[in-house]
Amino acid sequence: MKQTMRIESVTLSGLRSFGPNPVTVDLANDLTTIVGPNASGKTALLQGLSKLFGVTRDQRTVQRSDFHLSRR
Repeated sequence: MKQTMRIESVTLSGLRSFGPNPVTVDLANDLTTIVGPNASGKTALLQGLSKLFGVTRDQRTVQRSDFHLSRR
């Protein structure tokens, strides 16, 4: 019997354009599209997934620039 794992949602906070408050993105069973205006976090979401599931070590390595730093 084949078993599969499915990601149902992703919760991000403090990553790139995502501030300190957690944001949950629900993922559909078959197909999820990521649509939104400029600077709304589309690329940050994909980069966050790459940090978790990247194939190479470089894709999974966390850099200081990956974090949301508030401007004071």
